[in-house]
Amino acid sequence: MGMPEIADHRSLLDEIERMGGDGADVDAITRTGADGLRAQTALDQVFVMLRDDEADVLRMRCAALGDYERGQVHDALGGNLQSVAVPLNDGQMLDELFRCGALAEMDSIAEVAELARAISPNARVAGIAADAVRNQGIGYACVLPIATMDDVLGVLITARYGRQALAEEDSALLEAVAATLGAALARS
Repeated sequence: MGMPEIADHRSLLDEIERMGGDGADVDAITRTGADGLRAQTALDQVFVMLRDDEADVLRMRCAALGDYERGQVHDALGGNLQSVAVPLNDGQMLDELFRCGALAEMDSIAEVAELARAISPNARVAGIAADAVRNQGIGYACVLPIATMDDVLGVLITARYGRQALAEEDSALLEAVAATLGAALARS
């Protein structure tokens, strides 16, 4: 990894920390983290889902996507990402990943399609999402908790085309962003 990449990574982490310290809006903090990951890694999609204790769900707060994927989300959900919510007590795949507390990697199209189904708000969108994963060849995804020392606040879900795992530098940045988001969101 070259020096400019290290400086860019540190700059992203510093910006997230600063925003948390300044009490920035949760959506602004999550957008900065998601957009930064997409810009600085080989990830094609980055989603941030945060716990909504009032409804006992993980709710989609942010998606950093390419133009094509953004169009698909808009068509399927009418642009309303906050409608994507996964109950925390129904034993779904994402619930298990949320509670595991560590990076979980999926490296097959079938596993990623199941993850897409798990984060979809209804059966129609779940079918569209799973078909899109298969048709576009999205064969690698990972889920990482966004946590503080005491609590899991949400999950960071990332995906990329093909089945190749992330480079070590990208994985390290992903883990650092998840940890920094946890600290920043706890302060905001």
